[in-house]
Amino acid sequence: MLNLLISLRRPPRATHHKLQSNLHTMYFDTETQLPSKGCFSRNDISSEYMNHWKEAIKILQVHAPEAVKDRFPETLQKNESLVIFPEGKASELLRRYLRFRYSSFFPGYTILPKSPLAKLRQTMYYSRVWKAGNDAIRENLARATHAKAVQSWRWLLRSKSHSVTIVTFVREPAERWVSAYNELQQRWVVENKYDPAKECPECIFPHFDGEERVWAFLVDLLTLKLVDAFEIVHVYPESGMLKASPRFDFLGKIETFDKDWKRLMNTYVDNSKYVFDSTLGQHNSSKDVMGARKAGLDLLEHSLPFVQILEHILFKDYRCFGYLLRSQSFNNASSPR
Repeated sequence: MLNLLISLRRPPRATHHKLQSNLHTMYFDTETQLPSKGCFSRNDISSEYMNHWKEAIKILQVHAPEAVKDRFPETLQKNESLVIFPEGKASELLRRYLRFRYSSFFPGYTILPKSPLAKLRQTMYYSRVWKAGNDAIRENLARATHAKAVQSWRWLLRSKSHSVTIVTFVREPAERWVSAYNELQQRWVVENKYDPAKECPECIFPHFDGEERVWAFLVDLLTLKLVDAFEIVHVYPESGMLKASPRFDFLGKIETFDKDWKRLMNTYVDNSKYVFDSTLGQHNSSKDVMGARKAGLDLLEHSLPFVQILEHILFKDYRCFGYLLRSQSFNNASSPR
């Protein structure tokens, strides 16, 4: 079988600077607090995705801990800057990770009035994002509106009526990625729902703990070893999870949740006095039994290379939701590891 060779040589200076500046490009309207329509185009797959992916791999090759480097797959150990993906794997990468392979059918929830007492002004569709308060938001929407939340896979594809209010909440991309990583470790290891050693014998992350495990997980993710892993979609970009929605009428953020929840209640729900119950929808991963969340958050605090890798693989989320790059305000006195 032929191999597809993807060069990781540093692009010409002008191209590299253009790539870096693109990370700062925003497609977010600060007045309406909504992303532009272009953020969720179905025809947005381009070489830009692969360029960011290659930049992430180059940072990984240089800054991963030495113990992790010792277990690098052969393609990352070689001196020449090439990563060899088997034929078709590159397109699989774009389709499954960056475009979100089944985004058209990613389930959200239709909030349907179930009685004359319903507080909902019109039917609402909550387009969910995993690890951005999804379960708690869904349960509270149902309670606040005295309505029923019905999981909907293809509902929006059949009806794009503007008589429906479409809402979502997003989260700072890097912190959401760390939370998703923690969720996977909880489900895979603590709850025994997936055995990486058996299902992914080429993966290196099971050999490590703490921060080294996070780095090793990135190695397996970026070299496509985890593309079919159980519930790996948790660490996919949140912008990919929202592609099924034709538009958004409301976008809130976890970082400004109290203000945004009140705005949602006042604008679309006749129940402005409802108090959000944060105890609903809590996951076992919140306990952080393995210390996975702590390890990821520690890396966000002291490792600029780690932050830069996440900014590259989640660049669309930063671009579309108005979040500033964490590296812009990173403490230059920190020792990057």
